[in-house]
Amino acid sequence: MNQFLAVAAVTAFVLTGCERSGPSSSESQHEGGNSVTEFRAPDSADSDGASTERLEPQSAEQLREWIASHRGSPMLVNYWATWCDPCVAEMPDFLAVAEEFASDGLVCLIVAMDPMVYGYPKDRMATDVPKFLVERGWDLPCRLFDGEAKPARIVEVLGVAGALPTTVLIDRDGERVEVHRGRATREEFRAFAEQVLEIR
Repeated sequence: MNQFLAVAAVTAFVLTGCERSGPSSSESQHEGGNSVTEFRAPDSADSDGASTERLEPQSAEQLREWIASHRGSPMLVNYWATWCDPCVAEMPDFLAVAEEFASDGLVCLIVAMDPMVYGYPKDRMATDVPKFLVERGWDLPCRLFDGEAKPARIVEVLGVAGALPTTVLIDRDGERVEVHRGRATREEFRAFAEQVLEIR
């Protein structure tokens, strides 16, 4: 019964936020590793459109280490899922801002939270997310959350609570300086970039 309740809580945790279609308010938070292979959308896919790459699921702690490995650079980390319409809708704006500020040293990372919904086919998640990225040409470093942590642990380790998409702003010291829950506009992403880059 406890396991069932935990699964139900995680499902509600994600779906409640993903139903939002507009921007939500931001919330300030703070917290600050070893790097492993990351997936980027390749230039081409195989004949059926599927990527030949795999994106191995990672724990919340492994994801934190991956993010921490970029310490020294200002970061925007976007938590999203393929089944989350607001996530998919905002991603072109996130990608545009990532490209716009790349020369300023901004690092933009994306973390797929697909396994957070109840009933997600975990035997396919290592290939489904890369295929989704390839089909849309989304070329950013991406990792896949394994969905094993409880909601409170996800909040503690990653700063993600109650909504997808979520964008976490991280400064050069690796500190979380702000968490934006819900869909963001291009203008908001631009403001986030300028905030962590300390552009006045």
